Amino acid sequence: MSYRDVAIIVEWENALLAELERPKEMLRRLQGQAIAFAQREGCRFHLVIAYNPHDVDISVPQGAVDDCIEEESWPGTVTFMDAGDRHYYALKTHAVAQRDEDLIVFVDSDVVPEEGWLEALLTPFQDPEVQIVGGNTYLDTPDATGKAFALFWFFKPKRSLPDLSTRRSFFANNLAIRKATFDAHPFPEAQAYRGQCNEMARALIQDGVAIHSAGAAWMSHPAPNGVSHILNRAAAKGFDNVYWNRQRKAGWLKASPVGAVFRLLRTVLQLPSRVVSRNRNLHFGLIGGALGALGGFGYALIVFLSELVSWIAPSFVKRHVSV
Repeated sequence: MSYRDVAIIVEWENALLAELERPKEMLRRLQGQAIAFAQREGCRFHLVIAYNPHDVDISVPQGAVDDCIEEESWPGTVTFMDAGDRHYYALKTHAVAQRDEDLIVFVDSDVVPEEGWLEALLTPFQDPEVQIVGGNTYLDTPDATGKAFALFWFFKPKRSLPDLSTRRSFFANNLAIRKATFDAHPFPEAQAYRGQCNEMARALIQDGVAIHSAGAAWMSHPAPNGVSHILNRAAAKGFDNVYWNRQRKAGWLKASPVGAVFRLLRTVLQLPSRVVSRNRNLHFGLIGGALGALGGFGYALIVFLSELVSWIAPSFVKRHVSV
């Protein structure tokens, strides 16, 4: 094995928008899988809970860890890291900078790993040439909201995938990477809500680093929690569309209202086939499909309106929307 010490970085920000039972279930499953893997492979796991003290009372993650992690049997150390006034990607980057383990695993506080997730994510690193492995995250569907979002949102439904393959992107909520590789290609600093992982992937590929995908490393992700969260996620997506097109110097057209119109039309035209295709696997029926199509159209429309606002007044969305 080409590593002995693994840092598991958990950002405690998304947990603010999820029910507390989700991060607790994540910790319970993490405990069981880490113990089993460490006993078999002889490695150590160092759990790091990174949080922003302006948003999170330390007693909340500490209480969750006390309830779900047996520190005497945990195969390594457990640390709570005050990351200052940082958010999501910056939380992760700051936490990595304080660690010296050979391998870094990123897990979000609102995802729940399935059986075999940790083994599937880490086993490819037995090959010293493997630098980064992304897992697969799907949308949890316990209710009508989850089912509707699963038909159109960017988290695809769970499906059969190869044990190991290469791809051009990854999710930052389900990822393992060698520390030296992350230090050379960190999440870029940006004013965007999301998308830094896509920019990091571009840089890795440009430098010839293959991005691997572990087909069995599955996690479930919750749908947006309530109307306010749905509106905020859509508004943030609109802002990010304008922001990244400007940053990439994609040309005035793509970042302008004309580009926003084309993106809306493309989304709406692709929506029926996406809903029908996903509904074959998800079996939500005709009514579920109609809800998914309606939800997808409404979501796309809010994204479009946010793009228009972000083009006219770039700071407006950032001042009023948090995710």
